[in-house]
Amino acid sequence: MTWFKLGQIDAPIKALKDKGVRQVVMAGKVQHVSLFGGVMPDWRAAKVLLGLKDKRTDTILKAVVDEFAKDGLEFISSAHYLEHLLAPKGALTKAAFTKEQLADASLGWRAAKAVAGFDIGQTVVAQDRAVVAVEGMEGTDACVARAAGLARSQGKEPALVVAKVAKPRQDFRFDLPVVGLDTLKTFKECGVKALALEAGSTLVFDRETFAREADAAGIAVAGFPRRDPFHDAIQDPRRRRRRRQDGHAPRARAVEGRGRRARRRLRHERVEGAARGLAVEHGGRARL
Repeated sequence: MTWFKLGQIDAPIKALKDKGVRQVVMAGKVQHVSLFGGVMPDWRAAKVLLGLKDKRTDTILKAVVDEFAKDGLEFISSAHYLEHLLAPKGALTKAAFTKEQLADASLGWRAAKAVAGFDIGQTVVAQDRAVVAVEGMEGTDACVARAAGLARSQGKEPALVVAKVAKPRQDFRFDLPVVGLDTLKTFKECGVKALALEAGSTLVFDRETFAREADAAGIAVAGFPRRDPFHDAIQDPRRRRRRRQDGHAPRARAVEGRGRRARRRLRHERVEGAARGLAVEHGGRARL
């Protein structure tokens, strides 16, 4: 194993090429706040940094990936060897979301998707249908700790719901959302009661142990689909049945009904037209 300092690009590229490597997987975590100090870039990294339009996570990592590609080194999906650790759709724990937690998760999810779209963060913390904290450079653990601090500062015991999502145009080669046992420890200390993950896009390290310890702590954990994740979970099924009984059928069925009525009307008009033609031809004796 060979170690390189943060900020080096040229040395690792040469080392990988010397070993005949052609494909590379990015793993591990680099705190975004390290941009403000502690990084000594080599000449090649300095050149890359100077050419950046901004210093968002995706901008930096995409530039690094492109720099490796110049030497024939291709980055592949970070989940290539870890697909078994991606959050599945559905419950990961025996503990289930309450109706109130689903409402908080839905709010947090929408906010997290908006924030992730600007490459700011991928985690939002909610409680009582209000957004308490949004992740920035500090990372998930610090964001959750800040949310707990805000709740306690108002004399309220935290009962936080965390939503963690992928970016709307997530590049699977880098910066996939991740949770693990260290994060779970923070959740326990900060009064997190539910965790909503984006299924198929979030890595859960030590997944079985994670689920078991979350259950023991009374934390509900579930994976939700990327599109419209909470619609069916939050909407009361009895309300949907009442809407159908009151004539508020789904749009597709309503359109289909209008189509049938239009076809019947057209057939009736054709018969009327033919009958009028016959009446003229036979001296007005034809009847409908």
